[in-house]
Amino acid sequence: MHTIYYPNTTDRYRLWHLTDTHIGAKACDEKLLRQHIQAIADDENARWIGGGDYVDAIHYHDRKRFKPETVALWALSHTNMVGKQVEYFLDLTAPIARKCLGLASGNHESENDKYHGGSCYQAIVETTGERKGVPPETLGLGVQGFVTLTFRLGAGKLPNGGNHAWRMSVFVHHGWGGGRKAGGDALTLEQALLEHDSDLLLMGHRHVFRALDVQVFVPGKHNAVQRERWGVMSRGYLRGFIEDDGSHTPIDTYSEEKGLPVRGVGAFPIEIEPQAHRLRILVEGHTR
Repeated sequence: MHTIYYPNTTDRYRLWHLTDTHIGAKACDEKLLRQHIQAIADDENARWIGGGDYVDAIHYHDRKRFKPETVALWALSHTNMVGKQVEYFLDLTAPIARKCLGLASGNHESENDKYHGGSCYQAIVETTGERKGVPPETLGLGVQGFVTLTFRLGAGKLPNGGNHAWRMSVFVHHGWGGGRKAGGDALTLEQALLEHDSDLLLMGHRHVFRALDVQVFVPGKHNAVQRERWGVMSRGYLRGFIEDDGSHTPIDTYSEEKGLPVRGVGAFPIEIEPQAHRLRILVEGHTR
């Protein structure tokens, strides 16, 4: 649970869902990721939640997926390649560690920890928690979990619980499944919203942006009131192709080999207006 005090009724916050960064893959759009990390660092009212697959974590002996030409050069030269990727991710996110609200585990971390030993996910949770000054269990969600945000009006706690407060719940899951059609994404989001009672539901894994809002009636003080709930699938930072490095030799990614559709990259912040209990998704300067 996290409490955020906001001094003015007009204050707004930006929540970023940083998922599927795949640090260590040559196809990772590190430049864009750095831009978004800087945007979070520069924004006093920005917070972020991690959605998993922070590192690529594909090992040398993975016959199915490992191709040395698809690995970032700085990672390829290390014996402990995954450890170097974890270190690199933690260095990138160090300026925003104190703004982290939760960290989910992705399938790339889970596969590494299950089959190759160590715990790259736990290392990310523990180091981020240490930098934020909180116990790791405050941030570690595993593959899924709830993050509760309590927004209280005022610069600090008032006596007798006098602050106007809104408790906002966020359900986070790395994500599952796949498919080529937008309908499959929408069905997955809708089902997840039916099964998890939260104001906001965040998923990744599919490397697509999808947003679905659901309107429900809930009991109010005198009458039933309408409540809006959002489900959001967030893009990752792994491009489906690798740009020519000057060698003029094509490098085929896993996505290209499997004929997967082209995906966009980058996160869209979710604007929170606590006084109005309202969420908006800021899609390239436009709201939804």
